Amino acid sequence: MVTVAGELGATGRLLAELVEPVSFDVAGMDVREVRRLRESKQQKLTGLRARLNLLITGAVQFELDRIGDDGVEVIAAAAGMAPEEVWRILAGEYRTSPIWWRRIERVLMLCRPSQEPEKVLQAQELFVQIARLDKEVGILTQRAAELLRRRRAAQLYPAGTGRHPDEGDGGKAPAPRPAEADGKQEAPAPAESEAPETRPASSWQTPAIPDLHGHDQRPDPLQATTEAEFVAAMRAYRIWAGNPSLRQMQDRCGGQISYSTFRNMLAGTTVPTQLATLETFVRVLGGTAEDLQRWTTAWRRFALRQSTSSGP
Repeated sequence: MVTVAGELGATGRLLAELVEPVSFDVAGMDVREVRRLRESKQQKLTGLRARLNLLITGAVQFELDRIGDDGVEVIAAAAGMAPEEVWRILAGEYRTSPIWWRRIERVLMLCRPSQEPEKVLQAQELFVQIARLDKEVGILTQRAAELLRRRRAAQLYPAGTGRHPDEGDGGKAPAPRPAEADGKQEAPAPAESEAPETRPASSWQTPAIPDLHGHDQRPDPLQATTEAEFVAAMRAYRIWAGNPSLRQMQDRCGGQISYSTFRNMLAGTTVPTQLATLETFVRVLGGTAEDLQRWTTAWRRFALRQSTSSGP
């Protein structure tokens, strides 16, 4: 059996992975390099999650075959967890945090095929690698979005360089202009040539065309009574908004959310863990302020219900 010291050691390693700096310098990368690296790490992350999910689901399935249809409820009760948390683990909808690792470990320790220390240690190693890659993918996604915003700003408000902002820089931030030979900086441009102080226009999709009065077909997330129904409403909302491709949705949000994340979110049966993710989903589909409020209200209902049932 894995000892308490072993559990604390795994948690400590996980915390160290989450705070340790990344091993690559994103500041020196352009958009293409960031995207290539992000896709590479996302593929590795998907593979690691699949391996961990196979280990977990295989062990749980053994117990379900042995116990019966209410096996998940029995495992949840023995582990001191809500059944919804066990289902989220089986669906791969867990967060890379020490709390979720302890929940996964309790499930593994209750299932006969995964009770051996070697199996638990294997799961620990996979989870630590997943946490590391998950952090790196998040950093790369933020960097790509930042570079795209800079590129759009340079396109909208060129700084008098006389060339297109994309020529030769690959999406990098423009380099500072060199100083004069005597060490003095070049005089600023006249006031009339300076870029306006207003920020660039938003990259979100324009509002979706509403239905004809009296024939509203907009999916209503407030009608969902289960998380699966909520996700079904998300899929319907995407179709109602014109059924854009996942790649288009990724481009509309400037790469803040990848197409694979959108795909996994719409293929699942649980609500997004982060409200910001749902807000981005609604915005890229042209959601109005009323749509955002409606989806946010529905999301909070499930999030609060889960919080009260599972505790801190």
